[in-house]
Amino acid sequence: MVYNVLDDQGECRAATQVVYAPSNFNIQYAAIKGGNVIKSTDKGSTWTQTSDYDGFQNGGFYSRNEIAVSYSDPNIIYAGIKSGGSGMPPFMLNVSYDAGDTWHHVQENDKGNSEYYHDKWIGQQGNYNNFIAINPFNDRVVYVGDINIHKFT
Repeated sequence: MVYNVLDDQGECRAATQVVYAPSNFNIQYAAIKGGNVIKSTDKGSTWTQTSDYDGFQNGGFYSRNEIAVSYSDPNIIYAGIKSGGSGMPPFMLNVSYDAGDTWHHVQENDKGNSEYYHDKWIGQQGNYNNFIAINPFNDRVVYVGDINIHKFT
């Protein structure tokens, strides 16, 4: 075993996805259900935990997250997150520009697209039907959704 979620994150949680940086296979990220993304810089031989997602400081929690890595910059990671808790939106989109050292909550409604207001870009199926993809030619264009497809710019 190369990574033990229980020892590192304090709870037994499932790894739901492993993705590699298209520009550098040595760099890999894994989504942990209800936990933080983990990162490897040696083709998955060893793993370290990234920082907490942005937007969960007030007692919220997250269950399922899907991640995507930029084609051109392995430090850019997006995470589509199923969230919950008192006062929390049902889903959130976070981005890291520094390989997971810090995360930023992306709020599409700030750019005038009311369809994404209050992070409702994904339906109730986000716990098991959640996807994310980055445009390979433009790191600022991200596709997310469940049954529907939404485009963040």
